[in-house]
Amino acid sequence: MSIRPLPYFQINDGLFEKQVAEELRKDFIPMIKRRLPDHHLAGFSHSHHLSFVKKYKKEYPWFVRADISCFYPSLPHREALVQLQVAYKSLVGATYMPQSFKKKYLKPLSAWFAKLPAHRGLPVGSCLSAIIKNKSYEFRKKYFQGDLPVF
Repeated sequence: MSIRPLPYFQINDGLFEKQVAEELRKDFIPMIKRRLPDHHLAGFSHSHHLSFVKKYKKEYPWFVRADISCFYPSLPHREALVQLQVAYKSLVGATYMPQSFKKKYLKPLSAWFAKLPAHRGLPVGSCLSAIIKNKSYEFRKKYFQGDLPVF
C-alpha cells in the first residue's frame, strides 16, 4: 500500500528554513524595490490601492477575483529551483547565473526540497514557499507572454 500526500500539505518550519527564507528576502527585496517598484514584495504605500482604484475605475468598472487552482501542489521542485535562479538572474541584470547565488542557495534549497513528501508541490504556510511561489508565478507569466525564451 502506498501513501500519497494530500494535494495541500503543511510542514513546520525549522530554524534552517527560516534562515534560508530570511537570506532570500534580504537578497531579493532590495532588487525588487529597485527594478519592480509595483511588485507586492516591494511593499505598498498606504494609499497605493486607493490610488489604483481611482485611476482605473472608469476604464474598468468591474472587479475579478481569481485563484490558480492547485498552484501549490502542482509546482515541480526542479522547475521551482530553476525559476528562482532565473528570477534572481533577471533582477541582477546578468546574462549568466552568479556563482554567489549558487554557492549560497542551491545546496540548502535542494536539501529542503528533498525533505518534502513528493517531487512536486510546495507546503502551504512555509516561509520558503512564500518566496518560491512568487518567483515561480512571475516566471510562468513571463514565459506564457513570450518574454522568456524556451529552454
